[in-house]
Amino acid sequence: MTAPHFCYFGMNAMAAVETTDHTSCVEAADFYGPLEQLATLTHAAGRPVILYVPACYGLPLERLESEITFWLQRIADAGLLRDVAAVRPCDEPDLHGLTDSEVKARIIAVHAAMARFDATRGKPIAVFWACSSRARPGIEFVDWLGCDSYGDGCKVLEEYYPAFEQLVNREPDRRLVAIAGGASPWRQEPTCFVEKVMRDDRYIALEAFIRQTVTDRGETYMGIRENGMAPLYREAGRKVLGQ
Repeated sequence: MTAPHFCYFGMNAMAAVETTDHTSCVEAADFYGPLEQLATLTHAAGRPVILYVPACYGLPLERLESEITFWLQRIADAGLLRDVAAVRPCDEPDLHGLTDSEVKARIIAVHAAMARFDATRGKPIAVFWACSSRARPGIEFVDWLGCDSYGDGCKVLEEYYPAFEQLVNREPDRRLVAIAGGASPWRQEPTCFVEKVMRDDRYIALEAFIRQTVTDRGETYMGIRENGMAPLYREAGRKVLGQ
């Protein structure tokens, strides 16, 4: 997966289908259920996939490797595992109270499951944190890094990302993902994020939060599709793709 790419956070099958003209990767969410994730993978249509797996929440550590192996096998049986470019086991583990050692143990279990398949063996692990958090649990074991703070807009690129950039300078096999919050209530304009990922080869992708309206922990966020930001993000994706 060569940089830069553009995709949306937590895509479902509809998002995968309707964004084929301006995305070059698909982040296949797990939180719509396994059948929807398989449908999303099916509609990736050759685009590399960042595969969300429920590794940090809801499953006890002792069952994690076997459960992830089972799911990867189902994806392999469907002929879709070859499209997986990276695996995302956690979202904002810092906000969920997970310690550094807990996240590392879970990443180790995910790596063990991935190692059972030629298509995923050695593929990157992606984890993003809250930008404002001091904690970065698991960061030593993460290949693709990023953070989000949608209310801060472009300021995150100046205040928070330089620390990640320094880490990539020291360990150039790692890559960064910038995240723009186009959903309501933030409605971030994506230009500064587009410019960043296009001029800085430390960035593997720009992700936009979130294409479809979603409810998370009791809060409903109107997605980019519905809140009037879709034309701006379509243009952003096309710019990143050089169209």
